[in-house]
Amino acid sequence: ERYLAGLEEYYRIIAGYFSPGVKFVDGYEGLSTLQEVLSLFKGKPVFIDYWFSTCGPCIAEFEYTSALKQFLKDNEIEMLYISVDSERMKENWENTIKRYNLEGNHIRTSQKLHQDMDINYGIIYFPRYMIVNARGEIVVEQAKNPSAGDELINQIKYSLKR
Repeated sequence: ERYLAGLEEYYRIIAGYFSPGVKFVDGYEGLSTLQEVLSLFKGKPVFIDYWFSTCGPCIAEFEYTSALKQFLKDNEIEMLYISVDSERMKENWENTIKRYNLEGNHIRTSQKLHQDMDINYGIIYFPRYMIVNARGEIVVEQAKNPSAGDELINQIKYSLKR
């Protein structure tokens, strides 16, 4: 019975709209390098979450993001979710964003962008997190997970000198 209630809740959520805090990056489909992505956020520091919708460890980390989201918001740091879900998984990707209310900026990688992330940044396992300063420079290539709590927040503060 609890299972059915949970299932009903899930279908209610995914049938609804994205929350106002969810933003899909304009023209993300045409981006082919991480540097192109970062150039869209010039002037703003960015925390990047690399994930995909059927990644159990990625989903588990979403449970720990409320303090992180508040910290990022209070310090005007952009949250950027970069998913490697394929076109075939687009609906699942969107449903996961709704289900976990992943407020922030969203990109689903093209094959070229996925290759760039793999070859030039070694992003081959997930989840993975990065911290980028306001000049668009990657200051932490492998940031702590949200489940690290204050350790991650301190890492962001230190690396961005905030």
